[in-house]
Amino acid sequence: MVNISMTVCIALLFFNLPYSYFEFVRFMVLIGGIFNALVYTRYQRTASVLLSSIMVIMFNPLIPFSFDRSEWLKLDVLVLCALAVLTSLDFKELRVENKSDV
Repeated sequence: MVNISMTVCIALLFFNLPYSYFEFVRFMVLIGGIFNALVYTRYQRTASVLLSSIMVIMFNPLIPFSFDRSEWLKLDVLVLCALAVLTSLDFKELRVENKSDV
């Protein structure tokens, strides 16, 4: 659910929204990415922890990276792809767990 929320927020960055929304997205990705990294660590999913950690570093509002808008849009596309992969892996794992419960 966290990945889907972050995906929607990042997808909205492609519209011409005020800078305050971008700051909101930075905090949301920071909190969601930390949460995901902790959850993925618990399930020993190293690649997912790495992807989540990279997102946290890139969207870090405390020590922000400074790119122009076109570079951020390219990074947003990459992050959306990463979130799509993480979400599909999460759903795949849930299906496997649900089948084993039956």
